[in-house]
Amino acid sequence: MDRLLSYAKKVARETRAAKTASIHGKRASKDQDHGIEVELFGPHWSLLQVTSNGETDDYPTAVAEWHMRKHWILAPDGSLHTVEYYEKFAQYGSLRGSWRFESTVRPMNPSDVLELDHEHPSQSGGNRAKKERWWGNYSAGRLRSHAAGVGASIALKRLLDAD
Repeated sequence: MDRLLSYAKKVARETRAAKTASIHGKRASKDQDHGIEVELFGPHWSLLQVTSNGETDDYPTAVAEWHMRKHWILAPDGSLHTVEYYEKFAQYGSLRGSWRFESTVRPMNPSDVLELDHEHPSQSGGNRAKKERWWGNYSAGRLRSHAAGVGASIALKRLLDAD
């Protein structure tokens, strides 16, 4: 982990790749009918982003919708972070529905680094009995690097090699 963090600092100093825009999410509004947009993390370099989405339509019993994003990023100061954002709408019976928003920004840990060693295949599917469908990038798939942490190093190298 120490070697990876040193390499990340070098990449942040030397890369010519353009930073991506800030990562935004929402926080609950007073009435919880919608969210208020907030910045979760400023300009950065993206190493990987995955999403998952779904919906359930068992009207009039329950209606739900959810969206999740996870980002692995390199900050301008050379630190590595993960940013997770989750939003969910739920309505049960004739009750008024509401949105819930959650976000986490934290330094990348060894488990996060190991996730970069795997593919995150795009998938979709559903469950007719639950009247549910889902789509997005799901849990780590096939291993694509020969040693632990190599996926993160390769992602950083791509930034270093960018013009």
